[in-house]
Amino acid sequence: MQQVHETLWCRNCGEETPHVQKPPNHLLHFLLALATLGIWIIPWVYLSIKQDRPRCQDCGALYTAQLMADKFDEGE
Repeated sequence: MQQVHETLWCRNCGEETPHVQKPPNHLLHFLLALATLGIWIIPWVYLSIKQDRPRCQDCGALYTAQLMADKFDEGE
């Protein structure tokens, strides 16, 4: 399964760290939708919306969006 790698701010580590995310296998879901005559589109859309958040590779914490202003306020 493919993974998406990106550098994001980790609140737990307090710095930008590499994060990894596993998106759904769209080819598999497309083939399942064809095999079930379109019925599988409903779970496919749900799984695409509900996919896992990126996870920090250093500490394992899930990514939580943080406003840029919050990041700079912590340094004061």
